[in-house]
Amino acid sequence: MLSKRASAFSRQQRSNLPARGLGGARVDAIALQSKSNKRMIYHYFGSMEQLFKHVIETAYVGIRAVSGQFMQMVKQILDRSVATGVFRKGIDPVQLNITIAAIGYYYLTNRFTGSIVFERDLMSPDNQNARLQFNLDTMLRLVNKQP
Repeated sequence: MLSKRASAFSRQQRSNLPARGLGGARVDAIALQSKSNKRMIYHYFGSMEQLFKHVIETAYVGIRAVSGQFMQMVKQILDRSVATGVFRKGIDPVQLNITIAAIGYYYLTNRFTGSIVFERDLMSPDNQNARLQFNLDTMLRLVNKQP
């Protein structure tokens, strides 16, 4: 368990360390920002790597908590929609979330290559709207009881 001071270091670095990365963060800057000194940081964490690891692990605890709440909300929506006869049974909220993320992610991360390969500007407003409509249609066909 970290002391209050060590926890304060960690909280202050939640935005600093991820933004700068382990290679860009400097102990001197952290000490100045936290109104402490380098020795205190090394005393509590042992190294920059350990401080960085602690900050990342703490962030993931928060992400998991929010993700769990989000998945519970999605499950409730799915259950209500199944009960009213709109959605089909057996949809896993985690798999649904992964699928929604995947169909958006692929398009955006491959927009430059795709624009060349498919000979169209995938980021034009018309093509973005067409993709959004396609994604919505795809997801509705996946979840609806009757397409």
